[in-house]
Amino acid sequence: MSTIFTLLATLGRILLSASSLASLSAVAGVLGGSVYLAFGVPFLLWYACIILRERYFETLYCIDPTEWITAENNWGNNQTGLWILLLLLALFCAALHWIVLDWKLREI
Repeated sequence: MSTIFTLLATLGRILLSASSLASLSAVAGVLGGSVYLAFGVPFLLWYACIILRERYFETLYCIDPTEWITAENNWGNNQTGLWILLLLLALFCAALHWIVLDWKLREI
């Protein structure tokens, strides 16, 4: 039962991370008007966060997207801090996407 719970928790973290990146990708696509920009932004953001953590902020593990999935560091009791971070990030990105779409639709 523990293995199934661990796999479901990992799947949930992957889905929340992907949701955030997809929303930011949509925002970049709407603002830039380019499909290529929308495809490239998640890739660039993912690796920029990894590079920032590995080179400059070694102790700041909360900006590393691979840490969001693996959850190897201390995020509090039952990884509560990580779940809160991912939920807030997904909600913020979705709200930003909604705001940008609303703004673009008002221009039409």
